[in-house]
Amino acid sequence: MTSMANHTIPTGWTLISLRPQGQHAGLRLAAARLGGATVVLSPWRLQRLQGAAVEQRLNRALACARVVFTSPAAVAAAAALQHLPAAQRGPWLTVGEGTARALHAHGITNVHAP
Repeated sequence: MTSMANHTIPTGWTLISLRPQGQHAGLRLAAARLGGATVVLSPWRLQRLQGAAVEQRLNRALACARVVFTSPAAVAAAAALQHLPAAQRGPWLTVGEGTARALHAHGITNVHAP
């Protein structure tokens, strides 16, 4: 998170987090650092799929020229089914730095994050 000048940091505000169950810690910490409170409303929970059909779809996706991961949880789910570095074909894309770090932790070196 980029730093803000002290006079631009709002006070007494609340963040409503709609992240999946168990995925609020980072937002809580960031909000608290800026003087905010967090209300957690998890409308869903993450659930890993398993089985041959899931592994086939994952292998097909990992064989693409570009692979996009949208969260550290997605990286963990894929890594539980497949040795990710063995599947690497080219630069893998992420939507954020946390997801990029998760890929790096699993041995993926060619990662692009915004």
